[in-house]
Amino acid sequence: MNEWKDIAPTAREEADAQTFETGFFHIFGVERSQVAIFEQKVRLPGDANGYIDLFWKGHIMIEI
Repeated sequence: MNEWKDIAPTAREEADAQTFETGFFHIFGVERSQVAIFEQKVRLPGDANGYIDLFWKGHIMIEI
């Protein structure tokens, strides 16, 4: 995952987030599509809707 070390954190979030997260799971030998979903819809305070970048129920939530 060294290819990510020089990328500015906010440079290309939408373009790179899913690629990064899939690579992150591969480090641990986990196929992301088997355990987690991208852009999980959530309810925010005040009945607004939002999205979590990656969600694996009971394990991890990632918001980049």
